[in-house]
Amino acid sequence: MKNKKNFYRNSMTKVLCVADYDYVKSHQFCIDSHRKYCKKNNYEYVLISGDKNSRNWKRSKVDELIDLLYNFNDDVLLIDADCFIKENTPEFLNFLTNKSIYFVKGKSKRLNSGFLYFKNNDKSKKFLLDLKERLKTAIPKGRGYFVTKEGENGHIIWLKADYEMQGKHIFQEISFHWNCSLPKLEDKAHVLHFTNDLRKRIHKYRNE
Repeated sequence: MKNKKNFYRNSMTKVLCVADYDYVKSHQFCIDSHRKYCKKNNYEYVLISGDKNSRNWKRSKVDELIDLLYNFNDDVLLIDADCFIKENTPEFLNFLTNKSIYFVKGKSKRLNSGFLYFKNNDKSKKFLLDLKERLKTAIPKGRGYFVTKEGENGHIIWLKADYEMQGKHIFQEISFHWNCSLPKLEDKAHVLHFTNDLRKRIHKYRNE
């Protein structure tokens, strides 16, 4: 999309969701929860969607993130279309510190890219540019980085590990409340991610 500065209004934070039309339609109740949360907290909601076969929708998140961070001054939260934000969820200010990128560990005890918050600074931008290059390389086997072949999550885990080995500690782990996929923690969470075991519970929220 050209001239994005003229398309979006300025805000403190943008909430970005990237998914194909079919996935958005099947998770419309989640998309609606994103919109309600953004309206309540004066965040800008940016939904990028299109035909399923027009691009790799998982990896294109990286391009859209780079575009927003370089064209605006706002922080950006990246959230998956299958994440549901509860009505009583607090503002992001509750978890922000002096770090650049904020994440929650998933069921595998590794970073889950369904909910990632990026401060708009040089460290976040550099990481994403490095990530875009890293996506061109296959994930090494047997090192605990692989997640899915077509996705970006494994490459983020891999690059994060390399950054930390180099002493670049730009990531901050935050509470499971912000990206929960475990039924036993469901009632306490702010954001429910309908993946892993929680996928079986999606009907409860879709039908409410």
